Amino acid sequence: MTSQKSIFLSGEGDAWFERNLAALGHKGTDLVVSEMLSLQVQPELIAEIGCGEGERLSLLRDKFGSRCWGFDPSAKAVAHGRAIYPEITFEIGTADRIDLPDSSVDTLIFGFCLYLTDPRDYFRIAAEADRVLADGGLVAILDFSPRHVFKNPYSHKPGVFAHKMDFSRFFTWNPAYRLISRRYTEHGSSFTYDENESICLDFIKKDWAKAFPKSLQY
Repeated sequence: MTSQKSIFLSGEGDAWFERNLAALGHKGTDLVVSEMLSLQVQPELIAEIGCGEGERLSLLRDKFGSRCWGFDPSAKAVAHGRAIYPEITFEIGTADRIDLPDSSVDTLIFGFCLYLTDPRDYFRIAAEADRVLADGGLVAILDFSPRHVFKNPYSHKPGVFAHKMDFSRFFTWNPAYRLISRRYTEHGSSFTYDENESICLDFIKKDWAKAFPKSLQY
C-alpha cells in the first residue's frame, strides 16, 4: 500500500499548492500569529511543517524577528517560497522527518497538515517533533479537531483519506507537554457546530522541569 506521505511527495503536494495558490500569499491577519502575540512569547527559532509558500513564517519573522525554517512536501511551494521570501529557509520535507538538529527550535508549527499524514507515521511524527523542539519550547497545531475520531475520503485523490482527531493528543499524554492555549474555529460561515469542519489551534508547552513533581503527601 502506498503511503499518503509518498503520494504527497510524488505530486499531490504540488497539486494542492496549485489549487490553492490564488488564496495564498495575501498578508493580513493570521490565527497563529495573533495567538502568539496574545501569549506574549518571544520566539527566536521557528519551524513550520506544511508551510505552503511561507506567508505565515514571513509574518512571524516580521513580528518577532525570528529565524525561520519551512518544510513542505510540495517542491513547487518550496521554490515559490524561496523566490518570495529569501530570508527564510525552505526545504522539501514531511512531519515524520524534519531535517533540523536536536533541540534546534523553540517553536514548532504544524500548519494544517496533520490530517493528511498517514496514521502509521503518527509515532514518528511525535518523536521528530520532540527531538527538534528545545525544552521550554512550544508546539502549535492548527488542524481539524472534532469530538470523535474518524476519516473522510480526500476528494482530490482516490485512496487518500483526511483523518480527523484531536491532534494535541500526540503530545499531551506525556507529562512534559502541557496544553496552554486552545482556540476553536470552523470552515465556512455557519455558527452551528459541524463535526466535520471543527478546527482548533492548540499551543502546547514542553517543560521537563514540571513533568514529574515531587510525590504528593497524603
